[in-house]
Amino acid sequence: MKKFMYALTLVAAVALATSCEKEKEPGNENPVDNAIQFVDGYISFYGTDYSETNNFNIVLYTDMTTDEEGYFNSKGQAVQLDLYTTDTVLVSGKYTLSTETYEAGTFDSEYTAWYEIDDEGNQTTLGIKDGVVELSINNDVYTINISLTDSLDSVHVGKFVGALEIYDERENPYAYEPKTPTALTIAAPADSIEVENYGDYMETGTDNLSITLWDDNYSVVLSLFVESGATELPVGTYTFATDYSAMSVEPGELFYGFFPVGSYAGNDEVMFWLVDGSVEVAKTDDVYTISGELKSYYGTTVKVSYTGAVTVLTAETESEAPAAKVARKAVRSAAKPLQLRK
Repeated sequence: MKKFMYALTLVAAVALATSCEKEKEPGNENPVDNAIQFVDGYISFYGTDYSETNNFNIVLYTDMTTDEEGYFNSKGQAVQLDLYTTDTVLVSGKYTLSTETYEAGTFDSEYTAWYEIDDEGNQTTLGIKDGVVELSINNDVYTINISLTDSLDSVHVGKFVGALEIYDERENPYAYEPKTPTALTIAAPADSIEVENYGDYMETGTDNLSITLWDDNYSVVLSLFVESGATELPVGTYTFATDYSAMSVEPGELFYGFFPVGSYAGNDEVMFWLVDGSVEVAKTDDVYTISGELKSYYGTTVKVSYTGAVTVLTAETESEAPAAKVARKAVRSAAKPLQLRK
């Protein structure tokens, strides 16, 4: 799976040196000696977010000026290399081109490209159909020799020698939660509840009841799984599990970097991903009591309480399901972001 693809915008970090080419006598050209000299760049580490092997995406560029926002505004060239290794550190060696196999010792054709940039910063993207990347790392100094053949059969040769900063871009399913534990209480008034039944959405033989409670400071979403066909909220004790079994609470996380799923609490500024504890549901006549003492991923205690009526609404079609549920079940094949850092 790949992340959603954005239009590539070439953005400079800091240009370190000017590019140069050696003058050669006719008939004595050496492609390596005539290589485009890349002067700066960076590495994005995606780990195994998108494949079974570890993914390192390298961006290199020649000496170019930038505008006040950091965008290139002079003539130059850049290259993007999508490398795969068995290790969580980038290793020296020769990398050959592959197509969506993501094998160690290869770089992927779909996310590798050569870019030509004009005096106004406009870019031409050249897809790659063949090539070799030779990488050597010595005391944090990278020597990268590149020979790529584009889709028009033109050969592009480049070289980089220097240090490169590595950015860890692996997805964090617990983003936006403070790592220092705290405590919060959500006491929802009688008119501050919504309950929807999304049916057997995960196709496991149980129905998913999504309960949203809120007060003036926070809201909480409790993703409960119950016996199939529920028209009311079943009473009893719900405990956390990941198998969507009846009388279970689904742990919370930020799915795919965009969608909150499962059980979580928070507001516009902070999120707490609930992963432990229990939820008690009781009923006297037509009055429900919902209570829970829950723990978030980083140890925050979240106490939840509600007393009042509960009406279970039914989502009849998949199109009515929250985007998070649609996303979780979908088979994703979108591309990862290719934007370059300022």
